[in-house]
Amino acid sequence: MLLALLHRSFRRARALLMALAAVLAAFQVLVVLAAGYLHQQGGFSQVVALLPPMAQQLMGGVFSSFGSMVAFGYFHPVVIIVMVGLAIVVASEPAADVESGVVDLVLARPIRRGHLVTRSLLMLLLTTSIIASLMVAASWSSLQMLAPPGASLRAAVVAKLATNLVAVAWAAGALALAVASLAKRRGAAAGGVAIVVLALYLLNVLAEINPRIRPYAPLSPFHYYQPIGIVSGMGTRWAGDVSLLVGVAAVFAAVAFVAYSKRDL
Repeated sequence: MLLALLHRSFRRARALLMALAAVLAAFQVLVVLAAGYLHQQGGFSQVVALLPPMAQQLMGGVFSSFGSMVAFGYFHPVVIIVMVGLAIVVASEPAADVESGVVDLVLARPIRRGHLVTRSLLMLLLTTSIIASLMVAASWSSLQMLAPPGASLRAAVVAKLATNLVAVAWAAGALALAVASLAKRRGAAAGGVAIVVLALYLLNVLAEINPRIRPYAPLSPFHYYQPIGIVSGMGTRWAGDVSLLVGVAAVFAAVAFVAYSKRDL
């Protein structure tokens, strides 16, 4: 029965998943092409010089080399928003089941409530992992075929960036799963979590430029995604950051199971 529920969720979301996978994979190819052009033209220093001082502080490292710019495909704000947004949407399905009345039909059969939460948790884990894997495959193949001589980015760095990005998405998605396990409407659950996650993203950005806000940065899951450090080899916190994010996701998932098993349906 769990497989049937999972198949139904994949079938309902396949158009969205295929579109996002295609866009994000194509984005990685375009980033490699753009980085290769700047590398051949020697234009990285000119791009950095054109940025205003505040942008240089935030983005100067991104445009410092071919590898850094290719890595940007994994922490571009749009890419992060899409991955986290996808996680929130797929994880909020328990609230959609209640809102549409599907939960009454499903639970009329001999099935445990926890299977519905397990279904959404698997959707969260599988969809984000599959799309991230496609992004890595697009980057790797592009680097092999399109990178100019002397320009490269190690596959291990790309894998670390993708893994850390997925861990951030899991933390946000698991929060959405916990909220959706208590909510009656998907829009309210997913929308509320999206607003909270956006606020936490802005908190992390502001903490980078404002020392007064910096002490609060650890409250944001994005604080535990340090792509520049990973690319430069200075990101020694990578394993700890990923472990912490996965741990947070596990706690929210546990809350979702308990909440859904006790709620009044």
